[in-house]
Amino acid sequence: MNQPAPSPQAFSVSITGTGVFAATGDLDAALWGAIATRLSSGRPVSGLSVPAADQGVEQPYFAPIAALPAQLKSAVRIPIMAQEALLGASAFLPNDRLGLRILILTLLPASSPERPNAGNLDREELAAALRDTHPALAMAEVRFATADTGATSHLAQGIEELQAGQWDAVLFGGADSLTDRGTILALAAKGRCRTDRHPEGILPGEGAAYLLLEKPAEDRPSRALLTGLGHALEENPGKAANCRMTALTKSIEQALAQAQCKPSQVETLVLPMGKDVPAALEWHQVRRKLWSIPEDIHPDQEELLLQSSIGDAGAAALPLSLVIGCARFEFNFPPADRILVCEAWQKAARGAVVLKKG
Repeated sequence: MNQPAPSPQAFSVSITGTGVFAATGDLDAALWGAIATRLSSGRPVSGLSVPAADQGVEQPYFAPIAALPAQLKSAVRIPIMAQEALLGASAFLPNDRLGLRILILTLLPASSPERPNAGNLDREELAAALRDTHPALAMAEVRFATADTGATSHLAQGIEELQAGQWDAVLFGGADSLTDRGTILALAAKGRCRTDRHPEGILPGEGAAYLLLEKPAEDRPSRALLTGLGHALEENPGKAANCRMTALTKSIEQALAQAQCKPSQVETLVLPMGKDVPAALEWHQVRRKLWSIPEDIHPDQEELLLQSSIGDAGAAALPLSLVIGCARFEFNFPPADRILVCEAWQKAARGAVVLKKG
């Protein structure tokens, strides 16, 4: 059953700061540049091979990793990346106000057969480390959520609390790493990892990002305005070859309606999909529904594919995609005024967010 649709009432939340940490470094412009130019640098995992369908062997691929020692496991990489990204975003907190009520809402990976060690993070230790990144965060509430239950729905909850006056600011973000050998082997064992013989598989990646969300105010510069949200659960995830997929289309329609934006006004699409066939087929269905005729397509419409450069960033995909959207607004050739950011998890969660130039 789909989750209840967000209220159609128009709203606006300001993104006043961002922080990122990925293979491209800690500058969101560098991340956007890699995605926009579609730089792809997937590489085989050194010294690792997996059985192939023809009883031979093949090499699994992974995306470039962040500037951390390669031998660090995910349980160590994720907290470090989260702290670095939060450090960047918290630098935009107003320094002339004391006692800010702040929520740090962080998306983390959930344990699964393919990621049995994903739940091994010490959340109490991570919460303390996040509070230590900035003096204004010492008394912040830290909340963790798993992205497989819907990153956009968790974002919507944080925004609802912000608008209700429960918080002065919300730091929304996520951190994840799929680049440890255990995860790569588990994905390869199920035939889902990109290899030299299977180029359409998942490209394991990593990254972290945070966005500082506040109510719009004249004295607070805005990098972007978040004006629409939509989220739903897909009844047939991964079955686009044989089933009609509806949740992502519904999510986009909800977000556009809330933002009072027509499909033809969307200039940039930030998509989490990679080269895997089910995701491509699902997106094909969405395009046929929403952008089936030339009049519905903005003449300068572009698609930015997150996985094309940094791979599958798991729980960090939506925050990273939102940061890419903010960075895109600062590039004016051609300009973009409305950006649609999509969430399409490997499981049922689907979501969409509309950004408007601040």
